[in-house]
Amino acid sequence: MNSLIQTIEKYLTLKPELEKAILDVTKIRNVKKKFTLLEIGQKCDSLYFVQKGILRGYYYHKRKDITTWFSMENEFMTSTYSFISESPSHEGIEALEDSELGEISAKDLNQLYTDFPEFNLVGRKLMEMYYVILE
Repeated sequence: MNSLIQTIEKYLTLKPELEKAILDVTKIRNVKKKFTLLEIGQKCDSLYFVQKGILRGYYYHKRKDITTWFSMENEFMTSTYSFISESPSHEGIEALEDSELGEISAKDLNQLYTDFPEFNLVGRKLMEMYYVILE
């Protein structure tokens, strides 16, 4: 997961103990093309880092499949509303290609924020970047 660490280090130089903690809680997940990581209505409790492949966020409107977001290599993906509010998701997440992902649970991410307060900067900077892109 070198690309995960390199992506994070665009925002913060990681101390060795923080880097180790991130890698310890990041699970590698390989999924096939068309695999649904998150169903609409399911609670999203994972943040994904796309090591290889492409993911998309989507919802349905009047029986039409509407894509809201693409995450490509070296980008993060989650259902932000569901991840933060711990509520059912209004969107789904699907792999568009065979993909290799890093997966961090909300519980583990929040523990990293508690144990390493400087890591909160990364969360804020990523949220700002994605908010600007969405707007």
